[in-house]
Amino acid sequence: MDFPPLPLPQLTCPQCASKTVSLIPLQGKEESWFAGITCQACGEQAFFQIEAPNLDQADYPDSSEWSHSTFLKLQSEWQEWLVFKRRHLRQAPYVPRQSIKVSLFLLIVISLGAVFFLVDQYHLLGVVLEDRVSRQQEINQYVSKLSELPCFSSDMLKQIRTVPVHYTPESVYDHNQIQYGETGQYWGKLQIKIHRSNFWFFGWPKKSQLINTLIHEFRHRANPWLGHDARFYERVNADTQCALKHWK
Repeated sequence: MDFPPLPLPQLTCPQCASKTVSLIPLQGKEESWFAGITCQACGEQAFFQIEAPNLDQADYPDSSEWSHSTFLKLQSEWQEWLVFKRRHLRQAPYVPRQSIKVSLFLLIVISLGAVFFLVDQYHLLGVVLEDRVSRQQEINQYVSKLSELPCFSSDMLKQIRTVPVHYTPESVYDHNQIQYGETGQYWGKLQIKIHRSNFWFFGWPKKSQLINTLIHEFRHRANPWLGHDARFYERVNADTQCALKHWK
């Protein structure tokens, strides 16, 4: 036997804390009773067996006739049921399309970054093809521009204007460390060598790195007694900052 829904202000929805809860009493076999509970605010539902109301079967099952313990039990079971449903039965929360787009964009960015890193490593190993002539021309332009900047002493300018600077396809790795440049006697002549680590794999120079490398090597020629001590790096850093400031 079915009955119309009853308002149950004695119950609170465990999902949204609303008291707009209704219950449909359902009578089963052998005097068994069931309660179908629905929250009118959020639609949360539950279905439980309850104690038989102390009423004649033909009477309308007024909820005021039910014991307080019945409502406490219903509230407790409803809460337990909601916890179980959240943990085991409910699907993953809906992900807005905008979030999917953002996630896809981040995935693409991360993937491109990983590809860029791998290709750059191959480039440092000399696997990726390179235009050596173009890179030598780029180095020549940087050297020429350095010679015009008001950042250097006469000794430094002399080295910039007289010491040959060559791009080299040699390995950039020396005992697992990346080399950016070298200076010394090569093939019987005083020279500075610039490695591919100063360039991106698609040919563009790493501007700050290339300027720093050139100044580093020219400083070795101008002040060979400094070696790689603190004073040497102070001068290289100061010259590099000045060069970047006046670079156009």
